[in-house]
Amino acid sequence: RSHARRGEAPGVEAVFGAGGGESSAVASGRVRGRRFGAAMKVLNELGRLNEESLKLSRDKRWLCAEDEPLDERRSRVGPLADVMFKIRIVADRLLDEVKFALREGAADTSIGRMWQDGISQHAKHADELAHRLESA
Repeated sequence: RSHARRGEAPGVEAVFGAGGGESSAVASGRVRGRRFGAAMKVLNELGRLNEESLKLSRDKRWLCAEDEPLDERRSRVGPLADVMFKIRIVADRLLDEVKFALREGAADTSIGRMWQDGISQHAKHADELAHRLESA
């Protein structure tokens, strides 16, 4: 089925392969399985950071209350900015995993490129938001 047609991103398994395979592909399947595991760890870390950023930003009125002293506002915004900067770092690690998988032939090129674009955009937006929060 076409992920692009449905507007969905392909699953990690589609990018890194699920491992296994027939006897001639057993060795490459093991390599794909190891790469898949490393990528999943980084992807899970990115997911945890995304969840943390959502929790920290849930109450926007409290987060950006302009009727309070600047130091107090900065103390509330600081943890969210920190998480956003961490998202950029972890997204860069995930990009490295995708690049490695593409180089090793363990990932489908077209889907891997699509993932790279999405990860890069997510990291860029998180970084921009972090800088805006930091300057607030």
